[in-house]
Amino acid sequence: MIKKCKNAMLGISEIVDGDMHLSNSQSVINRRKYFEKIDLKNLPVVSARLADGNKVRIIKNQNKNRTVNGVDALITNEKDLILSVTTADCLPIYFYESSLGVIGIVHVGWRGLLNQTITNTIKAMKNEYGVSVRKIKIMIGPHIQKCHFEVKDDVWLQFKKYDSARIEIDSKKYIDLSEVAVSQAKKLGILKSNIVVSRKCTHRLRNRYFSFRRDKILKTMINFIVCKK
Repeated sequence: MIKKCKNAMLGISEIVDGDMHLSNSQSVINRRKYFEKIDLKNLPVVSARLADGNKVRIIKNQNKNRTVNGVDALITNEKDLILSVTTADCLPIYFYESSLGVIGIVHVGWRGLLNQTITNTIKAMKNEYGVSVRKIKIMIGPHIQKCHFEVKDDVWLQFKKYDSARIEIDSKKYIDLSEVAVSQAKKLGILKSNIVVSRKCTHRLRNRYFSFRRDKILKTMINFIVCKK
């Protein structure tokens, strides 16, 4: 999946592109080949080494070609600087405000949703760059959909305040993670018309996306966003 809007470009790799997890030398090769394939080979990349937390990092030009430890969200107003996170069922969320050229990318699973990672990202964009929340566009990329995100009672109860995102079928409990994400974004002032949600399920599309819940093997896709000059 590759999307372009004005001077921004965003996307997610697929199984055919190889494992993108930040753990081995092969993933470095896979990343290089992927960005070459989509004509972004000469641009610096900043990668987040995830923590399943809620920390947001402001990225400057001096951070280029670095891996930033312990964060799940990156934002910048630098041009031609790729921001990236990895996913294998969790939600990749892309943020873009065109008038100021501010972009962001977030990895968020159920823990990140409960820990307000999305809220922290939107507030950081507003506080750091003076972004108007009503101008921020959000896209939620391919992720595990509610049809496959079954949970036990301990997780189910933690989402009690998001009752519309909780589904019970034949005594089984499921959470619609993107429904929670959209609810949080709208509460912060993001316009419904500025939110796009992918309905592609990483668990179901076994020939296209890695899924940790399905395969029990940690192989990941890379998700990226860049604002071109």
